[in-house]
Amino acid sequence: LLATCLVLMVIRAPQPDSTITTLNVGHGTSHILRHKNTTVLIDGGSASWESVGSQRIIPTLRALGVNCLDAIFISHGDKDHCVGICDILQYYPIKTMFVSTLELTNPSPAMQRVIHVAHQKGVPLTPVASGDIIGVHDLKFHVLHPKDSHTYKNRNNESLVLSTTLHKKHILFTGDVESDAINKLMITEPVDILELPHHGSWNAASQKFVIDCAPSFIIQSTSLSRHKYDRWELPNGSERFNTAVDGTIQLMLSPSGEIR
Repeated sequence: LLATCLVLMVIRAPQPDSTITTLNVGHGTSHILRHKNTTVLIDGGSASWESVGSQRIIPTLRALGVNCLDAIFISHGDKDHCVGICDILQYYPIKTMFVSTLELTNPSPAMQRVIHVAHQKGVPLTPVASGDIIGVHDLKFHVLHPKDSHTYKNRNNESLVLSTTLHKKHILFTGDVESDAINKLMITEPVDILELPHHGSWNAASQKFVIDCAPSFIIQSTSLSRHKYDRWELPNGSERFNTAVDGTIQLMLSPSGEIR
């Protein structure tokens, strides 16, 4: 009697790396987050490049194989953070957009154009404020700032500050917050990757904030004209990447927690 044993082996495909791509847009900001099957854009603007959406952001999304954006977050309504969003809305299916309650209540001219095109394309605009937790498929974002009940003389201080986690690594996106807002931020867990506030515009509050966060990696999206006045002191062990020097930046986060 011949017995045949069949052994069924289930081989799990390795979980892919997650990526944070910070585009070189001159003086401006645009981050692309990819995690599992989810793609999120945080900001999409440039101070001097009106066509940054069609000429830089969309080609990068296409090169990454992105066919649809699950969400767009706009930190605030300055053109260096949102002037390219209108072109993206025209080209890509967007499931939803998140903007601070303060910005939707009193939108800048650049944000008014974004709102107009979003309405034309049927893309929902969701107001968010400090304390909100936003799930976007495989990603979760905590809104740390601003409150919807407090306005600032300087619109930069009304920027969204977003916290998310990829493969157990804590990432903080800070928009253009300056001293008044930074002094109100309460960071309760270690930061692994930090966006340098306001393109790296130095002030004492921002410097203390960076030292206190002590991130392993710092992302700075800026232009050469700002970078030449650089005066940052980095925490021991922190590594900084700067679009003005390094061009487009991509950090890869592996399921094991390695960042490279």
